[in-house]
Amino acid sequence: MPRFQSKRWYPASLIGRLTCHTDHQAWLLDKGSLTKKLRQHCPLIRVEVIHEGFGQLFFDEAQALNLPAHHQAWIRQVKLICQDQPLIYARSVIPNFSIQNPWWRLKKLGQQPLGEVLFSQPYLARTEFEFCQANWLSSKTLARRCVFSQHQAPLMLTEVFLQYPTQKTTS
Repeated sequence: MPRFQSKRWYPASLIGRLTCHTDHQAWLLDKGSLTKKLRQHCPLIRVEVIHEGFGQLFFDEAQALNLPAHHQAWIRQVKLICQDQPLIYARSVIPNFSIQNPWWRLKKLGQQPLGEVLFSQPYLARTEFEFCQANWLSSKTLARRCVFSQHQAPLMLTEVFLQYPTQKTTS
């Protein structure tokens, strides 16, 4: 299972420390649905589920969610793929996952992108993005994360940008 590592997360005001590339910043700072934005460049984007089930939080996730280290959560890891090229690795983390949790129905997302569900939710709150330079396999890339809340139940979403779409494809 792929794993990324980060040493430090930065607020949006410090994005310039991670990249001065304005096109990359535009992708990283966009507050709309990443899935919707990707579909403008690749209408047939597909989701490859890497892992879905209970697992242990990363240390920085537990810290950010004010949970004890080694806390278990529902974790979904996917890649968003365009023309056989992975564009985004996404990791969703839902602590205290049970039938009473308002995120429970996400257990049955399958190949559906999370963004298609998230941005249709009423009463959804989201924190500001944090950014990091991530070590992904053997290369460095940029990632962002935020926490969505529904009835005070958090869902942390981390998105690692493996590639940035540059033009619309016809796939």
